[in-house]
Amino acid sequence: MIEYYGQSFTYREMHGLIAQAAAAFCAIGIKKGDRVALHLPNCPWHPIFFFGILWMGGTVVHLSPMDAVNELKFKLEDCGAKIIISLSSPEFCQKFRSLMDEGQCPPLFLCHDDFSANGRDCPIIDGAKPIEELLNGCEATPKPPTKMQPDELAILQYTGGTTGIPKAAMLTHGNLACAQQMYLEHSKSEPAHQPGATTLFFAPLFHILGASSGLIRRSSEGCCFHLRQRFDAETAVHEIAEKKINSMAGVPTSWIAILAVPGIKENRFVVAQIYWLRRCAPVARCI
Repeated sequence: MIEYYGQSFTYREMHGLIAQAAAAFCAIGIKKGDRVALHLPNCPWHPIFFFGILWMGGTVVHLSPMDAVNELKFKLEDCGAKIIISLSSPEFCQKFRSLMDEGQCPPLFLCHDDFSANGRDCPIIDGAKPIEELLNGCEATPKPPTKMQPDELAILQYTGGTTGIPKAAMLTHGNLACAQQMYLEHSKSEPAHQPGATTLFFAPLFHILGASSGLIRRSSEGCCFHLRQRFDAETAVHEIAEKKINSMAGVPTSWIAILAVPGIKENRFVVAQIYWLRRCAPVARCI
């Protein structure tokens, strides 16, 4: 199950939505090997389209929602994406307005997300299309997953560009499968990583940590995946206790923030869980 701010999807439901997305891509002419850009934060739309693209043999291009307009322009020109999927919330879709005005933006489909909208109406901007226009009519036309070879491209994962322009790391299906096998081998004897375990996830799914050690790994393990868009230490402490969280990917600053939450030492369950979660964290950070 994936749970997102009270909205829940079973694995069966996600399977149906992913198959629908794959069929929709095929219906608009996306072919094996074509690039589809995802400009999405942590939300259920990301796994639906991430796995939908891979299902039909396409290549996922991860764009960061934090990218500036000039960064998006460069990446879109560099990767040759056929379409872009983003959110209708202004802080996401407005970045593409100038690119559309210049005729330098592939077709843009926008999804609504209640959490990101935060009570706003968020209409579809001129030049873009609602995601329903892509998906409607494809519910009953599932396509068998495209058979891919290990050396075929799965993801273009852009680097941070701290020493120059971002570069698209070319990750194959073999790369992803190998990483997944390493995760499973490392944690196969740990009760926290068995089917039905709970994971709290703040790491961005558009980064490789979130995509590999989070989305792909936890989905294959059958975890109950509590997906969150933004990290907050007090919220994390509350949810670790309330949901009996077994695993959480984190970076040093997140653990420091959690340990600084007032009253944390009196909560024995949370302290014990944090001790265990921190033991697991370095592995996730290094792979």
